[in-house]
Formats: sequence, structure tokens, C-alpha cells
Amino acid sequence: MSQAYSPSGPSYEELGRFWGKNLKHGTATRDQFVAFLQTDLLKASAAGRALFQGGFLKTYGKDGAPILNRALDDARATMPAISSTETPPKNHNTSRGPVIETPHETPSTTPPAGTQPKN
Repeated sequence: MSQAYSPSGPSYEELGRFWGKNLKHGTATRDQFVAFLQTDLLKASAAGRALFQGGFLKTYGKDGAPILNRALDDARATMPAISSTETPPKNHNTSRGPVIETPHETPSTTPPAGTQPKN
């Protein structure tokens, strides 16, 4: 039985076959593949990565190993490096860019529309 990518989803081997076939036939781009590797495969266990590689090579063929290795190298090189001892500063949102402070509203001295006395 293959190690599952997610509890209800495909196995790593199935994902490897999917990406190998789609890259070989040009229905997926290299950029899409590198993005997948960054967000998903590089976080997988060694067993999961090995299953993915086996599935990839089955569908891509004998020339698939250098393609996969270069894409993995690119995925690793473009991932942000944060050491395990480094912590983000307080109130710093690292996932959505810089935090923008909004000015606090001050009470208005003008009454709401429709409540001013008529002359």
C-alpha cells in the first residue's frame, strides 16, 4: 500500500505519475511543477519523496531523473530560509506582507446626516 499524500487523496506515487505524465506531454509547466514541489513535496517524508520519484520516473521515462533533480534544486533554492532559532518579530505578518497600521477613528463633532436642526 502506498503512503497517502492526504487522508482522502492520491498517494505520493500517484502524484508522481501525474506530474511525470503532464510534464512530458506539456500539459503542466515547469513553474507549476516547481511550485508544487515547494509547497508540498519538500515537506513530505523521505518515504513520500521516494514514492513520488518512483511514480514520476514511471511516466516521464528514463530522462525524468535529471528533470526532477533540477526542479527539486530550484524549489529548494527559491524557498525562504528561516532558521529554527529565528522567530518573526511581534506584529509582523510574514505570510501576507507588511502589516499596515490603520489610524484610529476619532469621534466626529458633526452630527450624523439628517439629525441637524432645520432653519
